Amino acid sequence: MNEFSILLNPLILLPNSLLVFFDCFALLFFYHWVKTGQRKKATALLLAKPITSLASIYFVISQFGGGFFMGAWYLFISFVIALIMFSVWLVKSIRLRKESSLPPGRYWFSVGTGLILVLSILVPTFVYAPITEACAANNIGKVQMISRALEQYRAENGRYPIELGQLESSSQFSLPSPSCNWLSGQPREFRVRICDGERPLIIVTTIDLLGYDFYTTPDGTHTRLHSFLDNPDPAHCATKDFLPVR
Repeated sequence: MNEFSILLNPLILLPNSLLVFFDCFALLFFYHWVKTGQRKKATALLLAKPITSLASIYFVISQFGGGFFMGAWYLFISFVIALIMFSVWLVKSIRLRKESSLPPGRYWFSVGTGLILVLSILVPTFVYAPITEACAANNIGKVQMISRALEQYRAENGRYPIELGQLESSSQFSLPSPSCNWLSGQPREFRVRICDGERPLIIVTTIDLLGYDFYTTPDGTHTRLHSFLDNPDPAHCATKDFLPVR
């Protein structure tokens, strides 16, 4: 798990980090611009918020296994930030009522929008697991394709290949790429573990680059090792007890 050069590139890391910061503290800018009558800036902020939320989702996934696990830190502190911003929202809402001359309709719209900005801080945290699982599930069909190619290779050669690349050199089979590579920030690839007396096991790094997804052949049953620290080389046949209980 040392292939983080892309994720640690300052040209990618710094702009994304700034977008995440803006996503977390957009409420402060919004209420300041509403209070001072800068409606165009407040409107622009609302239009930009979906973009910064998407950037935060990407930040969580791509920086979970790279960038010193900053995505993992974000998952932890996002609740704290949301709680702080909720307290700020209460105070700002009261002050906005007392210190501004906004019509009732615009005031309540601003209050409601502020609350949405606070709740949106938690969106990346709550969608992280569903996205991860969806990407892993999308690999099952690809694993089944690989499994059929493995069996064909074995029928023709009397043994399984040592590497999946041999499937392409021996037939017209084109090895697929794992799903959601673009979310990982760098390419990933399927690997195979061939051990005596066992069915082939297809292995791929999780999209957050922190662990491994395992797929048994031929049905593609999925299990996961959540951290590479528990087993940095799961493709090694000497390791017999690393598979977690699903």
